[in-house]
Amino acid sequence: MRYYHRHSLFPIAVILLSLGLAGFMYQTLQNEPSSSTIQMEEVVPVDADAYQSDLSKILATFEERFFAATDDLDKLIATETALAGVLSLRVPTQYKDLHIGLAVAFNQLQSGLKAEDRDTQGPIQSIETLKTEYSWLGK
Repeated sequence: MRYYHRHSLFPIAVILLSLGLAGFMYQTLQNEPSSSTIQMEEVVPVDADAYQSDLSKILATFEERFFAATDDLDKLIATETALAGVLSLRVPTQYKDLHIGLAVAFNQLQSGLKAEDRDTQGPIQSIETLKTEYSWLGK
């Protein structure tokens, strides 16, 4: 009995796909920009006065909404809004410690409002301490 083997097109497909991949890789690597054509972005310094103004507004709005809130949900919304506002700001170098301190305090306040014991005194005290260290925050 004779065994008839049907020839498959699979080896030809593998060879064609391999050649296509090699050609694609060659073309991609040839079109890579050289180091002389890469342009550097100009770094724009952050305006400290604008940062102070924006942060003062965020903090004033937070305090107004937080202390006027009638329930914990309103306080949580005020805290989340303030945290989002703080995190969206570009920070001058001299205020990075303040910025991190406020972000951590708002995050702790947010966590405290979500917890069962609703402990908010520590984070509020941290914010008040930062306000006394940076007198322009209370303006």
